[in-house]
Formats: sequence, structure tokens, C-alpha cells
Amino acid sequence: MNARSLAAGRTATDRADGRPSEAAVRVQGAARQLFYERGYLATSIRDLASACGVTPGAIYNHFASKHDLLYSIIRSTHEVLDQRLFNAVTSAGPAPHDQLRSLVTSFVEYNCLHPEEARVTNREYVQLPVELLNSVLVMRRRIRSMFVNVLVRGQELGEFEIAGGRTSPVAVVAMAIINMCILAAEWYDPAGPLPVDAVAAVHAGMAVRMVSRRVSGE
Repeated sequence: MNARSLAAGRTATDRADGRPSEAAVRVQGAARQLFYERGYLATSIRDLASACGVTPGAIYNHFASKHDLLYSIIRSTHEVLDQRLFNAVTSAGPAPHDQLRSLVTSFVEYNCLHPEEARVTNREYVQLPVELLNSVLVMRRRIRSMFVNVLVRGQELGEFEIAGGRTSPVAVVAMAIINMCILAAEWYDPAGPLPVDAVAAVHAGMAVRMVSRRVSGE
């Protein structure tokens, strides 16, 4: 299997219904944990095989290469995020500030609750060869566009006033908010003083305050 076929959304063991086999899912889980703990470059196929209790050759029955395995993890993470964020913005009502709050809340909650997926996806995607990397960049831009669309609409309705005025690069502001959400996975501790929903609420409040229109005299 080549990179193009995997980028199109299939692994070597996809079932007829389009979902990966149970064995492929187990390999993905072991790889995700090792990539999270050691990093992609420091994890070998032999390490993965040992973690799965199989021979190194058996890994290639499910994924054509370590790159393909990493890509499958990143793709799966983005598929979940796409649906999660789409649901967040469409269920928030028509007001841009409610949509932004909902997007940020959902994104932060995901990153805090799924640190392995979040960290592997956001740290290791740069290790992919160019064809797979380009596919991932499309996925990342799709998430950015959800935030950009809400910010632009907020500007048009007069709810948001982004620094620099209407000609400012809204994508820069969107990326600042997205990066704030992503970094929650780096420091959040479930044993800490704040539950996930409280951490998400703090982030959502900051994001809305960053772009809310200031009333004259404030």
C-alpha cells in the first residue's frame, strides 16, 4: 500500500464497512502510547511489535510503514475532532460569541481528556513524508476555518472587534485561540484542583474576551 492510498482513508486491514480491523486498532493503540511516551523517532517497529506481542513483520500486515501508522492515528484524531467541533458550533445557536465559546469549550475538553491523541497529533505530524503531511495540513486548516468563519461573522455583525481592525488577519487570531486550546493537553492534570469543564470554561471566557467589541469609554 502506498502513501496515496492511505491518505485516501484506508489501511491494509480495513473491513468491508470501511472501519479498521480489531488488530489494526490494537496496533494503533500501542503506537499512540509509545509515540506519546517516547516520541515517534525514538520508537521502532520492534518496540511496537513487542508492545503488541507480535513479530515486527506482523505490524506490516496492518500498516505499510511506521509513517502510515502515525498518519492513521492523526487521521482518526482529526475525524473525531471534525465531528466534535462541527457539533459544537452548530448546536450553539446563531450568536458568534456563543459559537466561539462552544468551539473552545469542546476543543479544550477533548485535548484534556485525550492527551495521548492530542500530543501525538500535534507534536509528531511534522515527521510525516510530504504527501501525508500535506493531507494532515488540509485537516488542520479545516479546523482553523471553523474558528475563522465564526470570527469573521462576529466582525460582520459587530460583536467582535479584533485587534488591528477589520483588515487584520483573522487567521492569526484564530490560530492564537487554537494554540491556546491545544496547549491545555500539555499541562492539564486530572488530579489537579480544577475539573475539565472548569478549565474549558476559563479558556472559553478568555477567547471571547480576546475578540469582544469594546464599548466606547472602556
